[in-house]
Amino acid sequence: MVLTVHVANVSSAYVPMSYPQYAASLFAGNDFCRSAFAFGSVLFSRPMYLKLGIGKGISLLGGLSVMGIVSLTRSSKSVTLR
Repeated sequence: MVLTVHVANVSSAYVPMSYPQYAASLFAGNDFCRSAFAFGSVLFSRPMYLKLGIGKGISLLGGLSVMGIVSLTRSSKSVTLR
């Protein structure tokens, strides 16, 4: 969780500094995605934990976080090469 928050903070600081003309759009899109994910988390968390149990549910969320970090790392490499 700490790594995910760190990656999110670093990417939120890096992109506006690299593309300052798009900073407002970036922050608006980021806020929308975070709010939509928080809304969805409230809806899916209880059924997920009831069906999978606490251990498997947390493992699923951890795996999804790792996949997100890996995809962010791969996409950031292609952006920096341009």
